[in-house]
Amino acid sequence: ILQHFKSSRFISFSLAQRKFLPELNWVGNIYHGVDIKRFNFNPKPEDYFLCIGRITQEKGTHLAIEAAKAANVPLRIAGRSYPNDKYWHDKIEPHIDGVMIRYIGEADFEKKVDLFRNARGVLMPVQWEEPFGMVMIEAMACGTPTIAFRRGSIPEVVSDKKTGYVVNDVLEIVEAIKNIDRISREETRKRAENYFSIEKMIAGYIKVYTRIIEESRYKKENGFNHQIIKQLASYLKNFRK
Repeated sequence: ILQHFKSSRFISFSLAQRKFLPELNWVGNIYHGVDIKRFNFNPKPEDYFLCIGRITQEKGTHLAIEAAKAANVPLRIAGRSYPNDKYWHDKIEPHIDGVMIRYIGEADFEKKVDLFRNARGVLMPVQWEEPFGMVMIEAMACGTPTIAFRRGSIPEVVSDKKTGYVVNDVLEIVEAIKNIDRISREETRKRAENYFSIEKMIAGYIKVYTRIIEESRYKKENGFNHQIIKQLASYLKNFRK
């Protein structure tokens, strides 16, 4: 479908996302945002690391467990499990001891925020080219740094050695865990406020929509007839409401 409409205007939510379909007509890049006010900052976390999200091979939950055990730190795992999946039975369940490796199930919003804000760090050893991980900016909004593999959008979102660590393998995760307290939780929160807030995201979309409308009007005034002008003007009017 996207190939059929590849001449339309597209906005990416990360530069990494564009690599999946580089031939599309990309007109802007706007990162996702979160409501910062709903994520409480915590300068003094508890002594555990967090791995949150779907428990699947591509999310690399087994590697988070491996790294936590090698670093001898507690790990809490939250997210949807798939009990009928061989991955769960072979790679995850045997390591859950309820003490160092704890599985706490799926978390609603309030529980998720509580897990983020009290964690020393979030582990994201993803096994695919992650186009955008909301986990990173939700943790960041609480001041919690992320340790993640250099895949997809991760180097765009995590400022290496400033708001987390961008690593290449499990050994580097272990080293990053040892150095996690070097990361300023205040600076981590500030990056979320500056780059990944809802206000920043909305302003980005309005800026792109306005530019497209102005370009379309210019073309129309110079002899071009584009129905897109009325459509975009209508979208923008409704969006502002």
